[in-house]
Amino acid sequence: MLPVDLSTPINIVTGLSRFVNPLAGFSVNDSTQTDISYRLRHVREMLVGTERGSQKAFAEAAGLKPSTYSDYESRGVEPTAGVIGRIIRAFPEINVRWLVTGEGQPLASTAAEEAAQYKAVEQIDLDLVHQLEERLKERQEMINRIEELEQRVAELEAELKEKP
Repeated sequence: MLPVDLSTPINIVTGLSRFVNPLAGFSVNDSTQTDISYRLRHVREMLVGTERGSQKAFAEAAGLKPSTYSDYESRGVEPTAGVIGRIIRAFPEINVRWLVTGEGQPLASTAAEEAAQYKAVEQIDLDLVHQLEERLKERQEMINRIEELEQRVAELEAELKEKP
């Protein structure tokens, strides 16, 4: 299972790249993030152009808010695995390995590469679902424990009222 945390963005270089390339051993630094921002901009320009509104069109096609996507591309905010998955689903011709690690070509050139990308995105989705299920289970356990504690508090309060 990939290390995907639903509460905070994962480091896409150390998280997803291990799935895409298990031998990848990156140290995360500012130049890596700049590379990811550059690669996002590069594929957007390749696929939807550079004219005004292309960033918005790309973001909306991927189901992202244009301002959020702009942060990934222009301000160096690191995209989560879920965001990468949305982009790849909207633009399956993008080579996910290249987008995440910079290895290979920007666009998938063979059916085998595209199939591998779909498998990678499906794995991301499965990992997110599993983590969500775990969080829901933990939440229900907390709710049950709170109810038990509330019941115990009520019992203790009743005992105190009975004592003179």
